[in-house]
Amino acid sequence: MIFLRPDSRNWLLFAAFFLSFLSGLAAAAPSPDYREATVVLYNKEVSASRRLAEFYAKARRIPAGNLVGLELSTAETISRAEYEKTLAGPLRQVFSDKGWWTMGTGADGAQATVNTRRIFAVMSGVPLRITEDATVEGPRDPATGQPVAAGAGQQNNASVDSELTVLGVPGAKITAGLNNPYFRKDVAFADDSPPAVMLVGRVDGPTYPICERMITDAVATEKTGLWGRVYLDLAIKGKGYEEGDTWLLTAGRAFNTAGWPVIIDAHPQTLPTNYPMMDAAVYLGWYTRSPDGPFVNPSFRFRRGAVATHLHSFSATTLRGENGDWCGPLLAKGAAAVLGNTWEPYLTLTTQLHIFSERLLKGYTLAEAAWMATPALSWMNVVLGDPLYRPFAAMDATRPVKESEDFQAYYRLTAEYGAAEDKEPFMRAVEAAARKKGSGVLWEGLGVLTQMYAATDLKRAAVAFENAAKLYSRPSDKIRCYLQVPDMQRRNNQIDGAMADLRRIISEFPQAPEAEAARVWLNTIKPAPPGAAPPQQ
Repeated sequence: MIFLRPDSRNWLLFAAFFLSFLSGLAAAAPSPDYREATVVLYNKEVSASRRLAEFYAKARRIPAGNLVGLELSTAETISRAEYEKTLAGPLRQVFSDKGWWTMGTGADGAQATVNTRRIFAVMSGVPLRITEDATVEGPRDPATGQPVAAGAGQQNNASVDSELTVLGVPGAKITAGLNNPYFRKDVAFADDSPPAVMLVGRVDGPTYPICERMITDAVATEKTGLWGRVYLDLAIKGKGYEEGDTWLLTAGRAFNTAGWPVIIDAHPQTLPTNYPMMDAAVYLGWYTRSPDGPFVNPSFRFRRGAVATHLHSFSATTLRGENGDWCGPLLAKGAAAVLGNTWEPYLTLTTQLHIFSERLLKGYTLAEAAWMATPALSWMNVVLGDPLYRPFAAMDATRPVKESEDFQAYYRLTAEYGAAEDKEPFMRAVEAAARKKGSGVLWEGLGVLTQMYAATDLKRAAVAFENAAKLYSRPSDKIRCYLQVPDMQRRNNQIDGAMADLRRIISEFPQAPEAEAARVWLNTIKPAPPGAAPPQQ
């Protein structure tokens, strides 16, 4: 689904990314055994926190001696002093007492020079955020020596998790984010990272069952691979937003190249209310404060093991609600891995979603991929999910997976034909397979490919989407395909045709919640007069 008009510079950006189709991704990353190196951290004051820690350790076969419980606040937000007194200080003592690390001297004073426990799996119940400490001296004017106002990236409020990444550097400055030495690396954390730096992931969410489900979904998905569609929701809002859109487009290119059907919303607004985002294995989007679009549909669920992130400041202000900020709701809708921000991280210090996606596709763990993509430590980022989760490490398209066989067929066709510069054989192969299998997934995939590589062939794309809709049994899938046609008409200024097709959807599916997306688009094309009722069938 691409909303860009043909004369838009944004459309040219989109075309440039997708027409530079990569020849392929590297083989899956090596898989070090991180179980011995993983510390499972829980809050002794929360019985469910310990129970979750034990459940996780059993699921991942982590040694019982690696579970560490501390007496912590039951609040999500704590002060800097409380973090040091109740969490960081006691945890450093545990590492010393158990002989897990050896302290030496580095550029910032004392730091771990040998470290055998490099990964934290933080359990729900452990505090999430650290407030700004006004007593910490901030930056000074180098000429006068006088204090100056803190600029972007110079605050000392942080996520607990990001602070834990530098637990092995007790004297690290906290007046700004610290450069991440693992940023942009493309090698296993065990093989190329300073001993003082840790990786941190958090199993946390609105309820205990959700947290437990995040663990079981990760373990189960690793056995089958993560199959389904990739949905990208761009912002397209002009200056200041281009960098984030570029991240998403680059991520889309990587998924497209690797064999996942990619659907892109390039409208300035987020996906419309109740948009039928079915079979979502990956969702990457931005930029609105609260969940909307498909996420307000009570029946929406991600595919098992899904990776989902909505790029927004304060997306992880709290994880205890299923509504409100983004992270909790995404987890409540079935996602297994989510990235968030506890405060205002600024775009340049946010986890870069294209690097994150590319590293996941190469087979790295969730924690490795996320921190490879994050420029700063001791900052505001949080990685939600099993840190050892590797969703794309076992993508075997020759081993049938129930309810995913058509996605596997698309994956195999991409591997066989997709790297060629001439995309016509690829599209013909997808069409032949769609006819042979009677597959709505493949017909829809052909429609998306036609939009990418034969954008002027509107009839071919429309036929593909119509064929897909006829084969699907769920109204939601039919509606998604039918929505593609008026979208193409809008891009080509065929407004009357687009409005007629949107009205057709509303008329044909009067009881389907997903038809609300057509109503929203219809009102976007031709807004109703002030005070008028929304468009009806």
